[in-house]
Amino acid sequence: MLIWKKIKMTVAAIVVALLPLMYVFGISRGKKNADADRMKDVADKNKDLADFYKDIGKRNEEIVRPTNRDELIDRLRNDGL
Repeated sequence: MLIWKKIKMTVAAIVVALLPLMYVFGISRGKKNADADRMKDVADKNKDLADFYKDIGKRNEEIVRPTNRDELIDRLRNDGL
């Protein structure tokens, strides 16, 4: 009976001694994962922003600009500002 008690106490002491280490390694691993997720989000946002500006560039090329006063008036009457 005494041997089992010593074994239990030894195992408990080892677990208690390792808890701070497991906590610190868990925090550092969590920070790395959070940083990786944040970088992935930033890359996705940058890609979306680049696609947005490409679409805007294509749209600006498609716009027909009025060359005289009558075309400008007709455009404003049809489309507004």
